[in-house]
Amino acid sequence: MKILNYVSLYSLSLLTGLIYATNINAATANFNVTATVLTSCSVTATDLVFGNYDATVNNNTNIISTTCTNGGTYTVDINSGSNASSTQRRMKLGATTNYLNYNLYSDTGRASAWAVSTAQTGTGLAQAMNVYGQIPAGQALISGSYSDIATVTITYNP
Repeated sequence: MKILNYVSLYSLSLLTGLIYATNINAATANFNVTATVLTSCSVTATDLVFGNYDATVNNNTNIISTTCTNGGTYTVDINSGSNASSTQRRMKLGATTNYLNYNLYSDTGRASAWAVSTAQTGTGLAQAMNVYGQIPAGQALISGSYSDIATVTITYNP
C-alpha cells in the first residue's frame, strides 16, 4: 500500500507540473540591427622619374593608386607642383632659379593635360591610374638634378 501511495504522489506531482507547464506564458520583442558604411578613401603614388634629359622629348609614367569604398564616388586631382609658374609645371635645380618644364597627361598619347578632376567610382579594391609625364624638347639648361613635388588629392563625401 505504501508503494501505491508513493506512486500516486509521484503521479500527482508529475500531473501538477504538467498543468503548470502548460500554463506558462511567453513574451517576445524584436529589435533593429543597423550600421552605416561611410565612404572612405586612401591614395598612394609612385615617383615619376624621367632620368637623364638630353634636350629631346623625355616621356615616363607613374601610377596613382586609390582605394575607396565600393560605390563611393570621388575625384582625383594633381596640383601644379611646388615650382609651377602661372602656366607651366616646372622642376627646379636646387636653390637656384633654373627650371626644367614638364607636363602631366591623362592619356598615353599625351594629348589631354591633367588639368581637371578625374571622376571615379570606388570598388573597395585598389584602382590604378597612370599619369603620363613628358619633358618637352629643346630646353637649354644648366646641368644638375632638377625636382618638383606634385600633390595628389582625392575628394569624396563620407
